[in-house]
Amino acid sequence: MALKTKTDYYGLASSGWEVSDTSENRSVGYVAEAQGPDGFLVAVDADGEIVAPEVNYVATSDATLTSVVLGSVKTILGKKVALGGITINTSAGAAPTMTATGS
Repeated sequence: MALKTKTDYYGLASSGWEVSDTSENRSVGYVAEAQGPDGFLVAVDADGEIVAPEVNYVATSDATLTSVVLGSVKTILGKKVALGGITINTSAGAAPTMTATGS
């Protein structure tokens, strides 16, 4: 049985943040379809994989975010991905969590 690898795609697992879960969110960039004269599908072409990773973090101690640059570009899974947003959630009795997303 293989365990899911938790990858810090955006490099934010420092200063009190630890990766709790990750998702690559891979999808096909475009799909082209061709129909014959009778209306039946005769060809399909799919290309241009899109990667939009999401990384969930949990605070393990006093946490800071001093070096975050929204829009910074990294190469992830062979694709260029920009850090698009960070969401921080807090609730009583639980450690703060953070989600970083890109496109």
